[in-house]
Amino acid sequence: MNLEIKKALYLLLLILFLQGCDDDFITDVKILVAYPDFQTGAAAIKKEQYEKAAKIYARIAETGNADAQNMLGRMYESGLGVDRDIDKASMLYEKAAKQGHADAQNNLALRVEKYGAYKYAASLYKKAIKQDHRRAKNNLGLLYEKGLGVEQDYQKAVALFNEASKEGVWEATYNLGRMYQAGKGLPQNEQKAFKLYSEASQHGVASAFGSMATMYLNGIGVKQDEEKAVALYHKASNMGDAEATYNLALLYMEDKGVNKDERKAIQYLKDASHMGYTQARYRLAQIYELQKNYKEAVRYYLPLAHDGYEKAPLKLAHLYKEGLGVEQDYKKAVKLYQKSIEQGYMEAQSDLDFLCNKQPWICKEN
Repeated sequence: MNLEIKKALYLLLLILFLQGCDDDFITDVKILVAYPDFQTGAAAIKKEQYEKAAKIYARIAETGNADAQNMLGRMYESGLGVDRDIDKASMLYEKAAKQGHADAQNNLALRVEKYGAYKYAASLYKKAIKQDHRRAKNNLGLLYEKGLGVEQDYQKAVALFNEASKEGVWEATYNLGRMYQAGKGLPQNEQKAFKLYSEASQHGVASAFGSMATMYLNGIGVKQDEEKAVALYHKASNMGDAEATYNLALLYMEDKGVNKDERKAIQYLKDASHMGYTQARYRLAQIYELQKNYKEAVRYYLPLAHDGYEKAPLKLAHLYKEGLGVEQDYKKAVKLYQKSIEQGYMEAQSDLDFLCNKQPWICKEN
């Protein structure tokens, strides 16, 4: 392989690393010989000419090249150079995965997990692992830990996390730390957990900073230090960790390690909510209800009630019953009370009985 090709390969791998990809992303160096446009595409990405790069990889992908299909899939998934299109990304991953492309198998598995197809995801991870795909080991470990698509097996999860960690997957190092802290699949060892979190944090794993913060806050495995806890939560939050952001909100609400500041607490709850943290949404709904800002409370309770999250159906039922923040609607209230009872919140029964006695026809319809 000549020097120019070697330089092109190095450039491509460097760019992919900077874009958040790992070195499993390109599995066959020969593509640079067979498809010299890869070099042009890599150079376009470096210059942030994503649209140009996408067109180049699309042209190569049409020839059936699995590497280009996988790369283009990543671009569609992230919206780089093309309109974000998860369906197209999945289709491209699937085409490449069928050709045995390990990274595409891993990427497709991550996509199908989001739709609850855990068995299919596990089978894809296993195929990728046969080709020694590092991240697939970590991802399959998570399925074994949770018992999703496979029989729950903490020891298998630990083995996979350990193997991936040794291969430089720092999220796996963090996951291994979690297993040590919880004593899942191996003897509980909080000091070892902290050491692994520290190692993962040095390689940019945001959740590791949050876990270290929690240990400092509660004196678990280390000497209690609220100041260090707050600093680490801030660091994790700034890196986009939703749980750490939520925990920061709690500190500002509870006057713990920081001066109490409800305004800051609400802002951190909103930030965590935007990151998809369900507990933050529920806490915001409760706060707005206490503040008698019922419209905002309803806005946050609605999706939570639909998913049956904790007491959200019961809370929303009360608001519909009283017409607070929403037009009074006994029919919707009855359905929500019934849902709450099915969840095991029997305090909803008295409210349901009240409505059924007041408007018997509503309960007969339901």
